[in-house]
Amino acid sequence: MSFDRLDRIIDSFLEREKKEKDREIFKIRQYVFDERTVRNMLSLFNRGIITDFNWIISMGKEAAVLSGIGQQGEIAIKVYKYVSSFRRHLDYMVGDRRFPSSPRKIIEMWARKEYRNLVRMKKADVRVPEPYGVSGNVLVMQLIGSDGVPAPHLREVELENPELVLKMILDDVKKAYYKARLVHADLSEYNILYWRSLPWMIDLSHAVVVDHPMADDLLRRDIQNIVRFFQRRYGVSPPGDYVAGDLDKDTEGEDRASSGKIRLD
Repeated sequence: MSFDRLDRIIDSFLEREKKEKDREIFKIRQYVFDERTVRNMLSLFNRGIITDFNWIISMGKEAAVLSGIGQQGEIAIKVYKYVSSFRRHLDYMVGDRRFPSSPRKIIEMWARKEYRNLVRMKKADVRVPEPYGVSGNVLVMQLIGSDGVPAPHLREVELENPELVLKMILDDVKKAYYKARLVHADLSEYNILYWRSLPWMIDLSHAVVVDHPMADDLLRRDIQNIVRFFQRRYGVSPPGDYVAGDLDKDTEGEDRASSGKIRLD
């Protein structure tokens, strides 16, 4: 596929979306499908990772997410906008040896960071989207949902068994920490999807390695965010071992490498 052909496909896609305001279409063309982004998408098309895309399913200040089709089936295409500020994210990258700070490359580094975090989480059997590829500012992963529609967020559903779902989320937090050696660092009901009766973590770009200087504080905040949501919505508290600092033991019962307990208070 050539650059010009992909550019025409994008124009056709935007024409289909013209039921929205013309001003919004202009913003999408300018800020999401700029020339550099189109070239990055072209690379993923030519590698077979993307074969088609449908529509935008999420639009944020820093990234847009499109649904599409790839060799593995339905995909989510996350486009980090080049026209955005990632200054506030530097705190998550300082101290992470994998990604030294570089203002010129910060956005593409952020996309690679999320891709690698997804790979590590998936290998650790944490419930996250399967990562398929990354090129520049474009990340392709499994769509958590069906028919081009993403699954609802945790905050948007009423759970039949909230105690079980809370335990599954906390178990994934533990597996991420002890097996993937990562902390999500931005976990809440807003970035957990509920699909096929299971919770799925998303938005892994903020995740930090466990030896990051802020890792324990971020882990504590993640747990507090989730527990407060379940207590507020369902009146459900976590198992006693979590409250007592059970994260000091890994899933096989081995002692945690670092000292100090992670408590909910």
